[in-house]
Amino acid sequence: MLADTASGYYAIIQYSETPESGEFVNIGVALFSSQGKRADVRFSPSARRIKRLFGNGPTPQKYQHLTESFERSIAAEIQSGRSKEQLDKFIRMRTGKIRMTPLRSVLVSDRMLTLQELFDSFVPEPPSGPARGPKVQTLLKKTLEEHKVIQFLDEKPQPVHLFDGVSISAPFGYQNGAYNLIYPVSLKEDLGAAVDNAAPLAIRGQQLWERSMQQKRLIVVGDWDGPEKKDLVEVNKILKDHEVGFYEIDSLEPLFADIRKSFSEHN
Repeated sequence: MLADTASGYYAIIQYSETPESGEFVNIGVALFSSQGKRADVRFSPSARRIKRLFGNGPTPQKYQHLTESFERSIAAEIQSGRSKEQLDKFIRMRTGKIRMTPLRSVLVSDRMLTLQELFDSFVPEPPSGPARGPKVQTLLKKTLEEHKVIQFLDEKPQPVHLFDGVSISAPFGYQNGAYNLIYPVSLKEDLGAAVDNAAPLAIRGQQLWERSMQQKRLIVVGDWDGPEKKDLVEVNKILKDHEVGFYEIDSLEPLFADIRKSFSEHN
C-alpha cells in the first residue's frame, strides 16, 4: 500500500427496474478524490445482477447505453469542479433507474486497487455455474505456500511512484535482474471483461518499466475462468506488448522456477 495514503469518497451505483418500489441492486462503484476533482467509475460488465433480482432487465445494448450515459453525467459534474457538498446534492437529485448511495469516506492508497477492492466488496459477480473459489490474491498466496516459494519473495514491497500521485503496489516482489512486482488479478468470465481488467495494468506496467529504466517490471497472475482458453492469448499479447509478464494461476511452474533460480543467484 502507499505511504502517502489520501482520503477520498465513494458511492455505490445502483439500479432498479421499478424505482418506486425502493428495491435496488448494486451495479457499480464511483470513487472520488477528496477535492472532488477526479472520479473513477466501474460497472458490472453485464446486466446479470439485474436480471437475477428482477427477473428481467435491459438488453446488453441498453445496459451499455445506460451505464455510459451515467458515467458521462458523473464526468460532467467533476469537470464543473464540484465540491463534496455539490456532489452530495447531485446524488440526492438523481431519479430514474440508476442512482447512487450517499458519499462515504475511504482511505485511498492506490486508486485502481481501492476501486477494485470496493467493487469486489459491493458488486460481486453472481456465479454462472459451480461456486467460485477464493479470491485470486488469496489463491496466489496459498499456491506460493504450497510450492514452498513464498519464503523467497518480498511480501508487501514498497509501492512504486509512477507519475502525478499515481503509484502501483503489489503483494509480492522478487529480484531477477529487474525487480518484479507480482500482481494478482481476476479476469472474470469473458474476453471483454478480461481485457477491461488487463488494459489498465498494461498501461501501468509499461510506465513502471520505462520510468525505472528497465529496473522494475510488473508480472500479472490471472485466475482465468472463461470458457475459451484461446482468449488468454489476446490478454497475454496486450500485456506483453507493454512489457508486462503474465501467468495463469493454474500454470505457475515457470514463475516458481524463476523465483527459485533468482533467489539462489542473488543470495
